[in-house]
Amino acid sequence: MTEIKMPETIRVGAHNAQAIPGVEFFDEPFLKQFKGASFWGFALRLQIGASSDIVPQTTEWFALIEDSYPFGDIWVYPSKANGIDVTFPHQDLNSFGNEKQPWRDGKLCLVSPVQGLGRIAGGKDPIGNYEERFRWHLSRAITWLGCAATNSLMQDGDPFETPYYACSSRRHIVHNESSATFHLWAPYNDGSLGIVVFHEVFKNDNRDLAVSFETMDGIPIRRTRPYSEENHGINSRHRRTGFWWLWKAPIVLPPWQAPTNWGELREIGDQQDIDVDQALRSIASLVRGEAATVLLIGYPMPLICGEGACEIYWQAIRLPRLESTKQAPKGGYLPTEKNFWGRDRRQAFMDQHKFAYLKTENWHPDRMQARGRFGSTMCKAKVALIGCGALGSIIAELLVREGVEDIMLIDGKHLSAHNLVRHTLYGDVIGKNKADALAECLSLSYPFTKIVSINNYLSSSSDQVESLLMDRKIVLDCTGCDEIIQILENVWWEMPKLFISSSVGYKAQRTFIFKAIRHQFPSEEFRRILEPILNEERNNWAENGETLEGPGCWSPLFPARLDDLLLSATSCIKVIEECLLQFRPDAKVVVFEQSFSNDMFTGLTRKECSLLSSMEGE
Repeated sequence: MTEIKMPETIRVGAHNAQAIPGVEFFDEPFLKQFKGASFWGFALRLQIGASSDIVPQTTEWFALIEDSYPFGDIWVYPSKANGIDVTFPHQDLNSFGNEKQPWRDGKLCLVSPVQGLGRIAGGKDPIGNYEERFRWHLSRAITWLGCAATNSLMQDGDPFETPYYACSSRRHIVHNESSATFHLWAPYNDGSLGIVVFHEVFKNDNRDLAVSFETMDGIPIRRTRPYSEENHGINSRHRRTGFWWLWKAPIVLPPWQAPTNWGELREIGDQQDIDVDQALRSIASLVRGEAATVLLIGYPMPLICGEGACEIYWQAIRLPRLESTKQAPKGGYLPTEKNFWGRDRRQAFMDQHKFAYLKTENWHPDRMQARGRFGSTMCKAKVALIGCGALGSIIAELLVREGVEDIMLIDGKHLSAHNLVRHTLYGDVIGKNKADALAECLSLSYPFTKIVSINNYLSSSSDQVESLLMDRKIVLDCTGCDEIIQILENVWWEMPKLFISSSVGYKAQRTFIFKAIRHQFPSEEFRRILEPILNEERNNWAENGETLEGPGCWSPLFPARLDDLLLSATSCIKVIEECLLQFRPDAKVVVFEQSFSNDMFTGLTRKECSLLSSMEGE
């Protein structure tokens, strides 16, 4: 049989790692298929200066290096023989694992940007450096062990880390807790129980959205979009419920392990003075004979270690299905509640019975949009967007993705096949109203955002328009239709609004954004400022032999590529944001024009035209 030779990169990396103080390699390296890839395994002894009752000075480990080293994964696991057998922060659940493997499941998280690890063995994982990468990981492992022995893996100032939960089910539970909802839970963090109402986020996708938290008596504590009485109210036939259970503090076994069975949960309950059996009995009395339901178990947590709690953390558990009360307890017991609970306690809720964690995600905008979001002024501003065509659909998506919490989409047209070349919607909604289809599409990605669709043209009735747009701070016109301008001019609102009318010129090489903060749309200023600009645009069209399809060039229906419209939409977003921050009652047109040098795109140039400057021919 041909011997498989260790790659030279791994051999050199292991040789360099042996020079680390406290690291000793023993036994022969081995090649193993693990989690769908080929890994080289090394048996290690790691020695640290400090020790504790649960972390001896010398422990045994296994390091697994993917054969694509210095790329791929490097994992460090405690040995079953002389390793650690408890779970710490920055570590997977340290269970016994596969019987055929000599290591436990408690893989160390060595790339966490925590103070304890960063101060001693800082820097990024040197991916691609075969001489240093294995050495870097084992240096971090030695440092991790030292911090574990001194209880300093989570220090003040570090991001708070919840314990590791081994989720085995495809079902996902979604909620949207934040610091803004934290105060609502103050009366209930003593082990209280209640009802949670779920909404199916996507059809047949195994994701359930918690839209209502209620007391056991049905009194609402907090509700969120897309809750409705019709679909989620107590009398609705569509209502699907589970339970919430709020504890006083993080639900962990020392040093930092999530409970895996009912016995461990009872042990933690004793520490927090919470009667686990009493709560489970209350739940059991309501669900016997029913399909398996969900329990959201939660506790207050800080976002930063050392700071006060400011958010509720929820973790979902799938409750076991309990036998029906139609079946009397075995052994000659009478069919009483006490005896039914005795059966449940002995069977479904016995100490050794492991429970199944469900993947649980917080979709609050603070989390979902943490990578890029508007400031609070922009997020809180209610928007009405008139015209859900190519430009309007892109702007709407940018607004929702970047954090606007309340948007109204208005359009009476339907999506056609030729729209798809530059629209954000897809062919599966051809023939549907643009506003409705766009609202549905955006709601699937952002269910907590309030997105209202009006599938008609803007009414010519001033009273109806006034009422429709009464609470909108931003009124954004993307129709390129003079009639919309006239309709908006005929209404006067008590509170001034930011009016934005945006469109593009020939092939979207220029973007025109009219901005004004007024009690009514200033159509006279709009036309007088734009007229010189529109004359230029008409000349551009005439030179290129095109026929205009609408009044002037103020129409988004002209030929334009999607990439050019994306630049236009982005420019419009920037102007809206700056107007909100300044909120000056002026009326101007901002023109963004694409710049080129030797047929190479060099960016956008910006020009502002006011009534005075355009009359002077600026």
